Formats: sequence, structure tokens, C-alpha cells
Amino acid sequence: MMWKIFIVMALVMMFTGAIMYENDVTPEQIENVSEKIHYDNLNFTFQEKGNNQNNTFITRAIYKYGDFIGFVGVEGSRTAFKYGYKNPQYNFEFAYKLFFALIILTLIKPILYLLTFLGFCIYYIVQWFKTHLLRKNKTKNK
Repeated sequence: MMWKIFIVMALVMMFTGAIMYENDVTPEQIENVSEKIHYDNLNFTFQEKGNNQNNTFITRAIYKYGDFIGFVGVEGSRTAFKYGYKNPQYNFEFAYKLFFALIILTLIKPILYLLTFLGFCIYYIVQWFKTHLLRKNKTKNK
């Protein structure tokens, strides 16, 4: 599921960059914004805690994974923002809406499995009642 969040985030940042281009934001302003957004400038404690040798392997691995996710999120957003600014001719809004619809379908899919299972349960319960009611009626008629 994490990759879907990254794709949506990248599409949103590309769309934002394209909107900034259409609103006549200068490249110098874009560079000023993107220079301030660096993973190293953010004060996440994942890096320090992940390098602590007193932690167990699992704890260090979790902190390193958090560091990786943070790095990919921040630097990927920055790169997507610049890409959207440099390529405003692409229709990022359509791609965002399409991917968002795919996420909605992904969330609905388990509900469809549940409804199918409930449908089978209802069908077999009705069949069970029919067979037992028919047996009772046949035994009463004889």
C-alpha cells in the first residue's frame, strides 16, 4: 500500500508544479522552495536512532526503514515538483484522477468478496430451509 501513497504524492506534486508554471511563478522562486526541502535539513530522529549500536537489530532495521521512507517521500516529492514545473504540457490531473479511482476500486474489492460470500451463505441457508420444510411437509402428508 505504501507504493500507492508514493504514486499519489508524486502525482499531486507534479500537478502542483504544473499549476505553479501556469501561474507564472519564476524558476528562481521554484529553486528557492526546492532548496529548502531537503531530507537532510529536516530534523528527523530516525537517522540518529538507526545508527545507535546499542539497539537491537530489529530496532535499528525499523529506524532505517523509517529513514528510507522519509527520504523517498521528501526527495521524491521534490523531484516530482520540479518535473511538473518543467513539463506543464502533461495532464497530471487526469493521471491523478485515474489513479485515485484505482485506489477506490482497490478498497471496494474486499467488500465485493464479502458480498459474494454473504450471497452464497444466504443461498445455502434458503436451500437448507427448503429441503427441511419439504421433508416436514412430506412426512406430515404420509
